[in-house]
Amino acid sequence: MNSGSVSILLSCADACRARGSHVSFETLMQEPSIESHTPLYWAILKQQRQPDNRDDSATVGVIEVLLSFPLTPATLVEARQACLLISSHDIFQRIYRAQRSFAAGPADMLNLASLPPDDIQVKSLTEAECPGAPENGAFTVHLYIHEFQRRMRILSFVREEFIAQNRLWAIVFYVYTPENNYNQKYPPGAWIIALELLETSPSTYIDTRFTISPTSSENLKSKPPITILMKSRPQDHLKPTPSSLGKVSSRLMMRGAPSGSNVGENAITSGLPESLQFDGNSYIESNGTLHVLFEAKLTPGSHSGDCIIC
Repeated sequence: MNSGSVSILLSCADACRARGSHVSFETLMQEPSIESHTPLYWAILKQQRQPDNRDDSATVGVIEVLLSFPLTPATLVEARQACLLISSHDIFQRIYRAQRSFAAGPADMLNLASLPPDDIQVKSLTEAECPGAPENGAFTVHLYIHEFQRRMRILSFVREEFIAQNRLWAIVFYVYTPENNYNQKYPPGAWIIALELLETSPSTYIDTRFTISPTSSENLKSKPPITILMKSRPQDHLKPTPSSLGKVSSRLMMRGAPSGSNVGENAITSGLPESLQFDGNSYIESNGTLHVLFEAKLTPGSHSGDCIIC
């Protein structure tokens, strides 16, 4: 793709508007008109990485135009699948950020509309960074979650989705009730963290560690980091949660839907320390942001207490 592609798309949009409501640019662009797929699907697959690891600006421009209007559930599913095929977390997040303003639920509009998107930084580790990491499918994710306590108290859950190692994942924080979870080992009102594999992702073994560190060096001296270990059994891989058009579409409203609809029966879960519920605790920034480091590898094996992924 070249810079002229954006101009052509914008000209088409102007021409459709000039013809009135009989011809909708948004509808045309979501028709499976190119080899049974939408233009957005092909634009994502044609994304090129530059030598300095930047996105191809021309393709990004086309994608931005194609994300400037609400996507149908079918288009959204196909776009997510395209991101998964090229393992692009960056474009996946671009889609979410562009579409969330169209799909905000009532709780979003009333309570959390002014929040910026959470920052999710995904990194596949190299051999130089961690010996053996590429063979282990090792990766890290830094999650910076805005207004964590407020969202948990008002909405009862926070959901984050990302792409790593050619798989689509979800990390869900939610308030447990007997009605919203298949697991009965938690007391009502407990805060839970869940790890879920989504949609068409291949099933896999996974060994993980979540770390929540105190927010200041002074607190670090007196407060240990919160560490949560999760892993699947070698003979029982983590399997993707079955999905549908409606479920995928509703995830864009992830801060306004009931928590029970957001954790699949295949998820791995663990309880969170009660201290995260308390005001002024050492693990949440004064502005309400919670930073979580998620480390994972996709092969079984021994590891030291200091490194889950090496």
